[in-house]
Amino acid sequence: MKMLITVMLALFTFISVQAENPNQSSIGIERENECVNDPANLVDDRAFMRRVWLDLTGVYPDESLIEQFVASQDPNKRSNMINLVANSDGYVDRWTNFFEELFRNRYVLFRTPMFRNKFHESLNQMVRENRPWNEMAQDIIRFAGLGVEEGSAMTFWLTGMIETDYRLDYLDDQTTMITETMLGLKTDCISCHDGAYHLEEVNKGLSVMTRQQFWELSSFLASSYLHVPYEAFDDRDDDERFFAQVHLVELDDTNFVQNGYLVAEEPFNTGEYLAQSEAGDGMRKPRDGGIVEPKFWRTGESPQEGETRRQALARMITSDRQFARNMVNRVWAHLIGEGFVEPLDGWDLGRLDEISANDFDTTVQAKTPDLMEVLTDQFIATNYDLRALIIDIANSSLYQWDYAKSKPCHDAYKYWRGNQRVRRMEAESIYEAYLRFLELDFKYVVTGYPDRTFQSTWQMPGTIEPNPGALLKDTDRRDLIFITDPRTLGYQNQDDYFLQQGVALRMMRDLGRDNRLERIPRINETSIQLALMMMNNELMTFYIENMRASPFLTRMTEKAMRGDVAETQEVVESMFKRALLRLPNETEMDVAVSSIDSADARQSIANLAWVLINHPDFLHK
Repeated sequence: MKMLITVMLALFTFISVQAENPNQSSIGIERENECVNDPANLVDDRAFMRRVWLDLTGVYPDESLIEQFVASQDPNKRSNMINLVANSDGYVDRWTNFFEELFRNRYVLFRTPMFRNKFHESLNQMVRENRPWNEMAQDIIRFAGLGVEEGSAMTFWLTGMIETDYRLDYLDDQTTMITETMLGLKTDCISCHDGAYHLEEVNKGLSVMTRQQFWELSSFLASSYLHVPYEAFDDRDDDERFFAQVHLVELDDTNFVQNGYLVAEEPFNTGEYLAQSEAGDGMRKPRDGGIVEPKFWRTGESPQEGETRRQALARMITSDRQFARNMVNRVWAHLIGEGFVEPLDGWDLGRLDEISANDFDTTVQAKTPDLMEVLTDQFIATNYDLRALIIDIANSSLYQWDYAKSKPCHDAYKYWRGNQRVRRMEAESIYEAYLRFLELDFKYVVTGYPDRTFQSTWQMPGTIEPNPGALLKDTDRRDLIFITDPRTLGYQNQDDYFLQQGVALRMMRDLGRDNRLERIPRINETSIQLALMMMNNELMTFYIENMRASPFLTRMTEKAMRGDVAETQEVVESMFKRALLRLPNETEMDVAVSSIDSADARQSIANLAWVLINHPDFLHK
């Protein structure tokens, strides 16, 4: 049997059939070229559905929707499907997660997930409303108020405040966080020394930035503090009630009235950036710059009259073309598999175009910079409409290209057409595809939401969820005391609750999900270790070997037991479509049918299921 499985894996190949003419993108990235416009060079309908649903939602569509799409003769069906997906709840969940990962949303204080959850809700609402990216960024940069109020971005600010002991280091760390996420620039080197004589061989643009300019940038954050009202201390024995009263404030806000304590050490509670430190103060080299006034190094601007410092910074950051260019690059990388600039936070502003590159006697950094700038122009012209950007890219032949089958196209964008970017699916997508294949209906409880369940792992705030202890009261007693009875949330009993929570948490961890709490990055690369884990991990094989838990495999077994050749072929076809969203080719069909023994149908179906979840097409996109 093992030899048979090996042969089956060896025989499985990628397939592609002719696709119908898709609508062309509206952003002008297509060129009049016979090769480019040949629909035979695009992925077939099933592969298109798999690609667009995985990229935009992280999960597969219903099988009935796939069959309807394949059968449709509507020449606009691809553009219509892209619009449908981009306006789905799944899109909101996946792109909320995109921003949570960008801004590293996670627990800030132990046992108090309220800030993480509230920031998750804020991002989710902004994505659902399709808020312009510049408005989203402005709201996050200039957020002030209660950390648990609607629209809160407290986690973005509080993480560093809690984890960094030295005030100036916190301001510098947060400045680096803003430049990385909003502009794609890693400026942490400049927080310790000038770029000159250090970064010439690494980053031309930052090689001319000075530490003084970095301090001037950090100075925009210097008036921001945590503020704890006096009355909050009446609840200091109740973590949740105490921290729910914590504010993020700006001292230069004329509406701020201090009626409590500022969480900052002397002499840094004045609202100014005092660049004065000694060796041993924090993690950076000593500072000797006195009070530094805020100034944006890209333009030389300072706050206008009536603006708080962070309001001014939000305006300046989002007005910079690099702000739009950075998001275009991140979205392109997500959809295409590679950014115009890699790594995504490794932009070199000295290599943006021919003029800047010539000034530094170097080359342009971006691949196909003209295409990148066209997309950036379009993004700005549509008022930073993220959904419109995604829809336009998805409608393009560059996105729908069949990298495995198509012939080379020697046009301006042959780089993007000529390179196969096989990407391993994210941990959540693999896990959701696994449940879908087996027809398992799992649901989850997240810490801080004891009265509801989540239906998808993409919906969860934070990457240490679902938490098996989410429904448990914090107590020193050995017996379990539940906040909410799991049965009222749809679980059969306590064991069923713990099983579903534990399986999801461990499987996604094993599949490379990031852990923001422990600062463990996401792993999306294929490896021998991953292959061995998929083949041998007891959780991956449990529901296949014990297929009574899987309604789908149970049905397939019952059909295979009858020994009818036509029905056996239907079984193989059904299993391929459910696992890989495609039909088996002729060789795959022959090998799979011959492997199914009606006398031992249960083991035969289990073997085929095992092969399919270990197929490259199951794990990659």
